[in-house]
Amino acid sequence: MNLFFDAFVFTFGIIAAVAVPVLLYKGAKFSWRLHKAIKHAKLVKEANLAYRTRQDAAKVQRDQQLQVFIDENPEVQSLVEALRATPYSEGDKLQNKKRSKIQTKLRKLVPSQDIRDGIYEMAR
Repeated sequence: MNLFFDAFVFTFGIIAAVAVPVLLYKGAKFSWRLHKAIKHAKLVKEANLAYRTRQDAAKVQRDQQLQVFIDENPEVQSLVEALRATPYSEGDKLQNKKRSKIQTKLRKLVPSQDIRDGIYEMAR
């Protein structure tokens, strides 16, 4: 019986000597990957916030420049007010036709597509 117990303890000791470091290694590897994932998520969140901040600042600056352009041109200003007064609606064909005519007049006054797109966005 003593020999059996000694063999059992010896075998269990060898298994434990191999298994404990392997489990510790796997745990450390998991925690390192978790740390990297959390750090990456934080960096992505900060980058998205910075990108949104830059986009918002650029939009505010563009809107200010468009407002100056609109204020300098009374004809464009009246067309922008008319666009604001006649929004696009899916069911009302008469209103959409009126808006289309206003947009045609705006195309004649403002040749740049980028400026017109900004004006349409402001008129929403």
